[in-house]
Amino acid sequence: MRDTLVLFIRADQHGVFRQRMSRYTELEPGEHFRYYSQGDCVFGASETDVLADYDDEELATVRLRLGGFRSVLIEYASMECLRDLLEYLLPGLDGIIDTNYDSFASFDKTLLWLAANPGRRLRQDPPNDIPFP
Repeated sequence: MRDTLVLFIRADQHGVFRQRMSRYTELEPGEHFRYYSQGDCVFGASETDVLADYDDEELATVRLRLGGFRSVLIEYASMECLRDLLEYLLPGLDGIIDTNYDSFASFDKTLLWLAANPGRRLRQDPPNDIPFP
């Protein structure tokens, strides 16, 4: 099982996100994810059933911060590949990342964390600037 995280993207910026995703080579879709590659990096993305694991209070917190939003589940094999992906996809977008390591952070805070911690993995003191219930 590969690591996953969830991106909550402000709805009016989802088109920009999808346009940036088109940079990557789309591979054959899997059972749960559409797979993409860039060089040696392969990652999965899914917009189906992403919110099933969140309770109403958590989703209300996301709506309060972003208004309307779209969510994308990202599956990744290595932190190096994830770092490259996020550093390309997130700049200028308003959103929240759920690292799946008990932390929620704004896209801006995540990008600052990535720049300040080049060798660290998300499970090692992940970015966390948004208190969740």
